[in-house]
Formats: sequence, structure tokens, C-alpha cells
Amino acid sequence: MSSGYPSDYEDIFQLILNLVEETKREGNAERRITADDLENYFHRLTMGSLGEYEFMRRMAFYGHPVMRIAALPVLWRDYGQPVSPDFIVGLGEEKACVEVKNYKWDNHAEGFIIPKRSADNCIQFKKFFKYDRSCLAVKRFERWYMLDLEKVDKSSYYDNYLISYDELSKSDMLNESAVTFKLWTPHQFQKGAKKYAPVPKDFTHEGVLYSDINTEESRDFIRLQFCSGNGKVQPNEENCQVRQFKSTQMDIIKIVHQTIESNLKEVYSCGYDWQAAIALNIEDIIPSVFSIHDRLRGEVSIDELQGDINTLASSGIVFHAERKECLFYLYRIASRLYTELSEHLQKDGLTFKDIMGYMKAVHSFKKAF
Repeated sequence: MSSGYPSDYEDIFQLILNLVEETKREGNAERRITADDLENYFHRLTMGSLGEYEFMRRMAFYGHPVMRIAALPVLWRDYGQPVSPDFIVGLGEEKACVEVKNYKWDNHAEGFIIPKRSADNCIQFKKFFKYDRSCLAVKRFERWYMLDLEKVDKSSYYDNYLISYDELSKSDMLNESAVTFKLWTPHQFQKGAKKYAPVPKDFTHEGVLYSDINTEESRDFIRLQFCSGNGKVQPNEENCQVRQFKSTQMDIIKIVHQTIESNLKEVYSCGYDWQAAIALNIEDIIPSVFSIHDRLRGEVSIDELQGDINTLASSGIVFHAERKECLFYLYRIASRLYTELSEHLQKDGLTFKDIMGYMKAVHSFKKAF
């Protein structure tokens, strides 16, 4: 394997060690480990390991010292030591122990669910070692959340705690901003967007013509149309200009475009329409500066990336702000993809409501087993 990214080897090696340990711990002499057992272990460990390694990169990206804790079963089984969370993180003058969870987003339609045992053990560990905070970290689409488990409002949910999405956003300690496109928005779509999202600060009737973005070009540059005007009429050649971008700025544009469309299609394919998606904090599908940097896999420094994002933002190509403010532009992209999906379904004599009904039935069937 050829790679310039130093943790690739470590990730794979650690995953193999974890798989061996899991198999040894759960296997016994009377039952042979089957191929299905190994597949289940591998899938579970892969999701967990990838989430934990990304969390470490996320903390390091913003300069927070982070240390991985090895949770060895023998310590609490034979010696009664407290169950350890996943990480110790330095947050300024404070130290926090952090439990990291990685999960499939559509299994948590009502809010985030965490086992009570995991949360309570993390709090106990914090008190035992006299740390400042006991935290939960969770990734949802492109956004990382971190919550103080002793302060966040959580309700009982069988053997778990349930944290609503509103509470997830309100109590988030990381507060990652988002990077989306600043779009030229036709007047009729401005009215629609205002139903679901606030108009961004310093809003102007100019931006990128979204229909003209083509990220599939196999070139070393990308061209966009930047348009100005009052938003009431389709812009023409006189109030649109073609702009060309190369290198990292081109990569940023491609990542933002492909990430948002991919995540929106994931949401729609699971049976959620735009109105339902709003209640699920749909703005989490927009990439952050960290997630853009992580996709570049070390090809550019943090300062260089931030400088290119600032340049694109100041020239009106991208919009870098709090996630709620990005909803106005996200609505334009979402409504376009929603229309495309509806037209595609109509060719087969279906409606989006049909798909929503099918997906709810499938989801209910999956949860029954």
C-alpha cells in the first residue's frame, strides 16, 4: 500500500489487533467462530475504530491535546477498576474524559440514544480521577458534537438515555461552523426558503448559479458562473461572469458540492422529505472546515486551507457561517434534488409519499429483528 498519510498503517494494524482481541474474548472452546461472527466483529470494530480515529484528528485539528485510553476488560473484571471511556482531552485549562460513539444516523430519528451504562461509567470515571468534565462525542453526517454528560438534558429511554436534536445543538461544546455555496437564488425560491430558514446576515442577490456547477470534469480547474441582480429574473450574460478555480480552491468547491449532494440523497433515500429533515438538524450534512481538510488527507496545511476558504467566501463563491444560517442556501440545493427525485419516481408511476411509506415499513421491519 502506498500512502503519504501516516495513520493509514496504524489504523489497519490497530483494527486487526482489535479483531483478534474481540474474537479471543467472545469465543470459547465449545463453539467455533463462524464467518458470520467475524463479519459482525469486523463491521462493529471498523465503525468504532474509524469514528475514534476521526475524533482524534478532529481534536488535533483545533489544537486540543488528546490521549487514547486502552479499555482493558481485565482491569474491571479482576481488580474492580472503573470502566474507562475512550479518551482524555485537554480543553484549555480543563481536562475531560470522553466517550465516543459512532452510529448510523437513521437509527436515531427521535434524537441521539446512548446506553445508560456508557454515560454513567464515563461520569464515574471523571469523579474517580477528579477530571473537570465527563463528555460524550458523536459524529452526525459532517458534524462532530461534544456534550457534558452531567449538564446535558437527557431523558430515560428503556436502558438508554435519549438526547433530543434541539438539546444536542444547544449543549454542543464544539459548535462547528459550515461551508456551503453562496447561491444566486431566484425570487420564488427565496420565499420558500424563508419558511424554513432565516435569511443570512448581509444577504445580497448574488452568488453562484448552482445549475452550472459540474464537479465531474476531469480537468485541473473548474469553472463557475457568478451572477448578480435582484433575484427576480434569470440572470443573463450581462450580469453573470465565468470564474475559474484551480488547486485547493477547486478541491474545496468539489468537496462541498459532492458532500452536500451525497448526504441529501442519503436522507431522501431513507424516506425523509425536506420538512421531516428540518426536524433532524439537516444542516449537519454540510461540511465543516475540518471535514474538508480531512477529505484532503494531508495534502494542504490547515492555514492554507482556511486562507483559501476565506478567499472563496470573500469573493462570494462559498458561504462560511453558523450552520443555522447556511440553511437558507441549503434549502435551494435540497429543493432542486427533491424535484429531480420526484421527476425520476414519476417515470415509474410512484410519488415521494409512496417511497416514504415503503421506507417506514422497511425501517420498522429492520427494528423488529
